[in-house]
Amino acid sequence: MNKIAIILTLFIFIFLISCGYKPIYSLDSINFKINKITFSETNRLNYKILNLLKKYQQKNDNKNIYDLNIKSEKKITTVSKNSKGESLVFSMEIIIELETVDKNNVLNKNNFIKNYTYNNNDNKFDLNQYEKSIENNLVEEIINSITIYISTI
Repeated sequence: MNKIAIILTLFIFIFLISCGYKPIYSLDSINFKINKITFSETNRLNYKILNLLKKYQQKNDNKNIYDLNIKSEKKITTVSKNSKGESLVFSMEIIIELETVDKNNVLNKNNFIKNYTYNNNDNKFDLNQYEKSIENNLVEEIINSITIYISTI
């Protein structure tokens, strides 16, 4: 039985290597370069966006070179309260307004919105850490959507 499992694992491994698998989000499959990123204001959210988009500024061999104008906003709202008026459930929404510019001509404007609903926590430090984690995840999801969007222009 052990020999069959080893042979089967080896066969699957060889099959996967020879099938030409390429990751979707690899830099080799991206057909654009970001030349300049401009933000409407300076905040922590924009630094996260800039760090995630930096890797698309490194490519030099693309015909499609774009400048990005970005406006970002994070909203945390109370969804539910208890009878004492204390917040029970929050909703975090991240909105990114993207303007794609090519040779000083505005090509497209698009809004990317992601939200997440979560429960309150009595420990405010843990709640703050959880909110940072949610924010990072939402920004990564939006950046993935932005790269797909720019690839299709």
